[in-house]
Amino acid sequence: MFEQAWLDEYGSSVDEIAAIIGGFEAIAHTDRKAVIPMRLSELITRLATDTGLEEERLRVCVEPFLFTPRASWNDVPKGFEESSWHPWRFQRQLSIVSRPIIQLDTDEDPTCLIAPAMTYMHILKFVSDARLGDFDQKFFRAGGSMFKWMGRINGSEGEEFNKSVASEFHRCGWKAKANLSDGQIFSRPKKQGFGDVDVLAWNQVQRRVLIVECKDLSFAKTMGEIAWQLSKYKGEIKPNGQPDLLRKHLNRCEEIEENRQALSMFVGFEVSTTDRILLMSHATPLQFAKFGEENSVAVVTFREIEPTFGSERNG
Repeated sequence: MFEQAWLDEYGSSVDEIAAIIGGFEAIAHTDRKAVIPMRLSELITRLATDTGLEEERLRVCVEPFLFTPRASWNDVPKGFEESSWHPWRFQRQLSIVSRPIIQLDTDEDPTCLIAPAMTYMHILKFVSDARLGDFDQKFFRAGGSMFKWMGRINGSEGEEFNKSVASEFHRCGWKAKANLSDGQIFSRPKKQGFGDVDVLAWNQVQRRVLIVECKDLSFAKTMGEIAWQLSKYKGEIKPNGQPDLLRKHLNRCEEIEENRQALSMFVGFEVSTTDRILLMSHATPLQFAKFGEENSVAVVTFREIEPTFGSERNG
């Protein structure tokens, strides 16, 4: 449950966070100022008055949203990603969008700069986006409850997208199954490291099988994010010894291609052709990269399933 994951990660309940969001809204309506400087203790007292929460609990609630001073702009505190300060990145750990209460000094009772309306909106959006799984896992403590929540919710949404892709292939006259393990395809115990085939689609008339990797990607907003997306699809082994996203897909494709007899038994006919497909939810810069040609991977979008594969509807 999201509520438990949040409590484990930050030590505060979702109800308490909802209360302080209301507290900042009350400050905005009462003071009617865009920006207000005040001591942290004063802020806590104001929130205690407006929310009825104990000051000790309020300090726990506020701490994750404090933008604290650093020795230098590119200084990365322990527990944060190296990219957390990069101004060209969205959803940064160290930004006033993620931490909208700006602490100006390191005094025992520091002075803070509060923009009540901004703080209200940013905390509300932060919690909402976290609940919906709209953050990269690396935004949160590795292995922590919120890290696991992101993986769980995004994994579930990914499986649903895979099912919608399989349904679209069905509509276009293909047979297809989503979220298949190697054990299902090869009638063997699951092999560690193989992962799952997002969608396997086949057409008996064409004697053709598509091995489809599905990615429900958000639009890249900056050149840096475009480069970051592309960096995941080089078809290479990363410095840590792990394959990147494309290499994982290629490894699965190669193993399936090498076991064509077992694949033929699974689909019910002798397979003549297998195609490697990377299918995106919408148009992305990945479609214009050269990795597809270099690795014999066709890059298509969800909307292109019908025009690309729908010419033959028997199968």
